[in-house]
Amino acid sequence: MIQHALQELSQAGIQRVILVIRPDKELLQRHLAEPYAHADRAQCPEPVPEGMELVFVRQPRADGLAGALLAARPELPQRFLLAFPDQLFFGARGAVEQMMAVEDGRGSLSALVRIPSDELEYFQGARGLTLRGPGPVFEAQGVLGEEESLPGGSGQVRAFGRTVLESRMLDLLGDDPADASFGRAMEAYLAQGRHRALLLEGSPVDLGTMPGYRYYTEAARRLG
Repeated sequence: MIQHALQELSQAGIQRVILVIRPDKELLQRHLAEPYAHADRAQCPEPVPEGMELVFVRQPRADGLAGALLAARPELPQRFLLAFPDQLFFGARGAVEQMMAVEDGRGSLSALVRIPSDELEYFQGARGLTLRGPGPVFEAQGVLGEEESLPGGSGQVRAFGRTVLESRMLDLLGDDPADASFGRAMEAYLAQGRHRALLLEGSPVDLGTMPGYRYYTEAARRLG
Protein backbone atom coordinates (compact mmCIF):
# COMPACT_ATOMS: atom_id res chain seq x y z
CA MET A 1 0.00 0.00 0.00
CA ILE A 2 2.83 2.38 0.85
CA GLN A 3 4.58 1.65 -2.45
CA HIS A 4 1.35 2.40 -4.38
CA ALA A 5 1.01 5.68 -2.48
CA LEU A 6 4.64 6.62 -3.20
CA GLN A 7 4.09 5.99 -6.91
CA GLU A 8 0.97 8.17 -6.83
CA LEU A 9 2.88 10.99 -5.14
CA SER A 10 5.78 10.72 -7.56
CA GLN A 11 3.49 10.88 -10.59
CA ALA A 12 2.13 14.16 -9.19
CA GLY A 13 5.66 15.62 -8.90
CA ILE A 14 6.12 15.23 -5.13
CA GLN A 15 9.73 14.30 -4.36
CA ARG A 16 10.04 14.56 -0.56
CA VAL A 17 7.91 12.28 1.60
CA ILE A 18 7.80 12.03 5.40
CA LEU A 19 6.74 8.61 6.69
CA VAL A 20 5.60 8.30 10.28
CA ILE A 21 6.26 4.82 11.69
CA ARG A 22 6.28 3.15 15.09
CA PRO A 23 9.60 2.21 16.75
CA ASP A 24 8.93 -1.50 16.06
CA LYS A 25 8.63 -0.97 12.28
CA GLU A 26 12.35 -0.98 11.40
CA LEU A 27 11.75 -3.76 8.86
CA LEU A 28 9.47 -1.41 6.92
CA GLN A 29 12.15 1.27 6.88
CA ARG A 30 14.77 -1.24 5.74
CA HIS A 31 12.54 -2.44 2.90
CA LEU A 32 12.08 1.12 1.63
CA ALA A 33 15.49 2.60 2.36
CA GLU A 34 18.02 -0.19 1.80
CA PRO A 35 18.99 -1.95 -1.46
CA TYR A 36 17.67 -5.46 -1.90
CA ALA A 37 20.12 -7.86 -0.30
CA HIS A 38 19.26 -11.00 -2.26
CA ALA A 39 20.06 -11.70 -5.89
CA ASP A 40 16.73 -13.45 -6.46
CA ARG A 41 14.97 -10.14 -5.75
CA ALA A 42 17.12 -8.11 -8.14
CA GLN A 43 14.38 -8.04 -10.77
CA CYS A 44 11.76 -6.68 -8.34
CA PRO A 45 10.69 -3.09 -8.97
CA GLU A 46 12.38 -0.62 -6.67
CA PRO A 47 10.00 0.26 -3.82
CA VAL A 48 10.83 3.99 -3.95
CA PRO A 49 10.47 6.05 -7.16
CA GLU A 50 13.71 7.39 -8.58
CA GLY A 51 14.68 10.77 -7.13
CA MET A 52 12.28 10.60 -4.19
CA GLU A 53 13.64 11.49 -0.73
CA LEU A 54 12.16 9.62 2.23
CA VAL A 55 12.32 11.04 5.76
CA PHE A 56 11.41 8.61 8.56
CA VAL A 57 9.86 9.92 11.77
CA ARG A 58 9.13 7.78 14.84
CA GLN A 59 5.73 8.03 16.51
CA PRO A 60 6.34 6.86 20.10
CA ARG A 61 2.94 5.13 20.38
CA ALA A 62 0.22 4.20 17.90
CA ASP A 63 -2.12 6.72 19.49
CA GLY A 64 -3.80 8.30 16.48
CA LEU A 65 -3.49 10.60 13.51
CA ALA A 66 -2.95 13.69 15.62
CA GLY A 67 0.01 11.97 17.29
CA ALA A 68 1.50 11.14 13.89
CA LEU A 69 1.22 14.77 12.77
CA LEU A 70 2.72 16.05 16.01
CA ALA A 71 5.66 13.64 15.60
CA ALA A 72 6.22 14.83 12.02
CA ARG A 73 5.78 18.51 12.80
CA PRO A 74 9.50 19.44 12.94
CA GLU A 75 9.91 18.13 9.37
CA LEU A 76 6.76 19.64 7.85
CA PRO A 77 6.85 22.72 5.58
CA GLN A 78 4.32 25.54 5.72
CA ARG A 79 2.08 23.62 3.30
CA PHE A 80 2.00 19.85 3.07
CA LEU A 81 -0.06 16.99 1.71
CA LEU A 82 -1.43 14.48 4.20
CA ALA A 83 -1.86 11.06 2.55
CA PHE A 84 -3.26 7.83 4.03
CA PRO A 85 -1.59 4.86 2.28
CA ASP A 86 -4.41 2.48 3.19
CA GLN A 87 -6.79 4.52 1.04
CA LEU A 88 -5.90 4.02 -2.61
CA PHE A 89 -7.38 5.40 -5.80
CA PHE A 90 -7.84 4.05 -9.30
CA GLY A 91 -8.49 6.35 -12.23
CA ALA A 92 -7.06 7.74 -15.44
CA ARG A 93 -5.17 10.20 -13.24
CA GLY A 94 -4.08 9.66 -9.66
CA ALA A 95 -5.81 11.41 -6.79
CA VAL A 96 -2.84 13.67 -5.98
CA GLU A 97 -2.25 14.50 -9.63
CA GLN A 98 -5.86 15.68 -9.91
CA MET A 99 -5.45 17.76 -6.75
CA MET A 100 -2.22 19.39 -7.93
CA ALA A 101 -4.01 20.52 -11.10
CA VAL A 102 -6.26 22.81 -8.99
CA GLU A 103 -3.91 23.53 -6.07
CA ASP A 104 -3.13 27.27 -5.99
CA GLY A 105 -1.09 27.66 -2.79
CA ARG A 106 -3.85 29.34 -0.79
CA GLY A 107 -5.84 27.76 2.03
CA SER A 108 -6.41 24.03 2.19
CA LEU A 109 -7.66 21.49 -0.33
CA SER A 110 -9.50 18.29 0.53
CA ALA A 111 -10.16 15.33 -1.75
CA LEU A 112 -13.70 14.01 -2.12
CA VAL A 113 -14.82 10.69 -3.57
CA ARG A 114 -18.17 9.23 -4.45
CA ILE A 115 -18.52 5.89 -2.67
CA PRO A 116 -21.07 3.38 -4.00
CA SER A 117 -23.81 2.81 -1.45
CA ASP A 118 -22.97 -0.89 -1.13
CA GLU A 119 -19.34 -0.05 -0.22
CA LEU A 120 -19.97 2.57 2.46
CA GLU A 121 -19.45 0.02 5.24
CA TYR A 122 -15.83 -0.40 4.16
CA PHE A 123 -14.99 3.32 4.52
CA GLN A 124 -15.17 3.45 8.28
CA GLY A 125 -14.61 6.91 9.72
CA ALA A 126 -14.94 8.71 6.36
CA ARG A 127 -16.70 12.01 7.02
CA GLY A 128 -18.84 14.19 4.84
CA LEU A 129 -18.28 17.93 4.40
CA THR A 130 -20.63 20.87 4.21
CA LEU A 131 -20.10 22.05 0.64
CA ARG A 132 -21.02 25.08 -1.42
CA GLY A 133 -20.66 25.66 -5.15
CA PRO A 134 -21.31 23.88 -8.45
CA GLY A 135 -18.24 21.62 -8.37
CA PRO A 136 -16.15 19.73 -9.08
CA VAL A 137 -14.25 22.19 -6.84
CA PHE A 138 -16.41 23.19 -3.89
CA GLU A 139 -16.03 25.54 -0.96
CA ALA A 140 -15.74 23.40 2.19
CA GLN A 141 -17.41 24.99 5.19
CA GLY A 142 -17.47 22.31 7.85
CA VAL A 143 -17.27 18.64 8.81
CA LEU A 144 -20.44 16.60 9.01
CA GLY A 145 -21.12 13.84 11.48
CA GLU A 146 -23.29 12.13 8.85
CA GLU A 147 -22.91 11.44 5.17
CA GLU A 148 -23.01 14.24 2.63
CA SER A 149 -24.61 13.64 -0.76
CA LEU A 150 -24.11 15.47 -4.01
CA PRO A 151 -26.72 15.45 -6.78
CA GLY A 152 -26.24 13.14 -9.73
CA GLY A 153 -24.87 9.63 -9.76
CA SER A 154 -25.16 6.98 -7.09
CA GLY A 155 -23.43 6.65 -3.75
CA GLN A 156 -22.37 9.09 -1.10
CA VAL A 157 -19.67 11.75 -1.22
CA ARG A 158 -17.11 11.54 1.56
CA ALA A 159 -13.71 12.98 2.33
CA PHE A 160 -10.80 10.86 1.02
CA GLY A 161 -7.34 10.31 2.50
CA ARG A 162 -5.56 13.13 0.64
CA THR A 163 -5.57 16.69 2.03
CA VAL A 164 -3.39 19.74 1.48
CA LEU A 165 -3.04 21.54 4.82
CA GLU A 166 -1.29 24.58 6.22
CA SER A 167 1.03 24.10 9.19
CA ARG A 168 -1.12 26.45 11.27
CA MET A 169 -3.67 23.64 11.46
CA LEU A 170 -1.21 21.80 13.72
CA ASP A 171 -1.44 24.64 16.26
CA LEU A 172 -5.06 23.60 16.81
CA LEU A 173 -4.02 20.08 17.84
CA GLY A 174 -2.40 21.25 21.06
CA ASP A 175 -0.55 18.34 22.65
CA ASP A 176 -3.36 15.78 22.38
CA PRO A 177 -2.31 12.86 20.12
CA ALA A 178 -5.71 11.13 20.02
CA ASP A 179 -7.76 10.70 16.83
CA ALA A 180 -10.58 12.77 18.32
CA SER A 181 -8.15 15.69 18.65
CA PHE A 182 -7.63 15.68 14.87
CA GLY A 183 -11.37 15.83 14.26
CA ARG A 184 -11.81 18.76 16.63
CA ALA A 185 -8.83 20.59 15.15
CA MET A 186 -10.12 20.05 11.60
CA GLU A 187 -13.55 21.46 12.49
CA ALA A 188 -11.90 24.54 14.02
CA TYR A 189 -9.58 24.86 11.02
CA LEU A 190 -12.48 24.77 8.54
CA ALA A 191 -14.17 27.57 10.47
CA GLN A 192 -11.42 29.98 9.44
CA GLY A 193 -9.65 30.85 6.20
CA ARG A 194 -10.20 29.43 2.72
CA HIS A 195 -10.90 25.75 2.25
CA ARG A 196 -11.79 23.94 -0.95
CA ALA A 197 -12.67 20.37 -1.83
CA LEU A 198 -12.22 18.57 -5.15
CA LEU A 199 -14.48 15.71 -6.24
CA LEU A 200 -12.09 13.21 -7.83
CA GLU A 201 -12.77 11.25 -10.99
CA GLY A 202 -12.12 7.58 -10.37
CA SER A 203 -12.70 4.76 -7.88
CA PRO A 204 -11.53 4.77 -4.24
CA VAL A 205 -10.73 1.72 -2.10
CA ASP A 206 -10.17 1.59 1.65
CA LEU A 207 -7.88 -1.21 2.84
CA GLY A 208 -7.59 0.08 6.40
CA THR A 209 -9.78 -2.62 7.95
CA MET A 210 -9.72 -6.39 7.43
CA PRO A 211 -13.29 -6.45 6.01
CA GLY A 212 -12.35 -3.74 3.51
CA TYR A 213 -9.08 -5.48 2.62
CA ARG A 214 -10.88 -8.76 1.99
CA TYR A 215 -13.66 -7.14 -0.02
CA TYR A 216 -11.41 -5.19 -2.38
CA THR A 217 -8.78 -7.89 -2.85
CA GLU A 218 -11.53 -10.35 -3.76
CA ALA A 219 -13.00 -7.79 -6.17
CA ALA A 220 -9.54 -7.41 -7.76
CA ARG A 221 -9.30 -11.19 -8.21
CA ARG A 222 -12.67 -11.30 -9.95
CA LEU A 223 -11.56 -8.55 -12.32
CA GLY A 224 -8.38 -10.46 -13.10
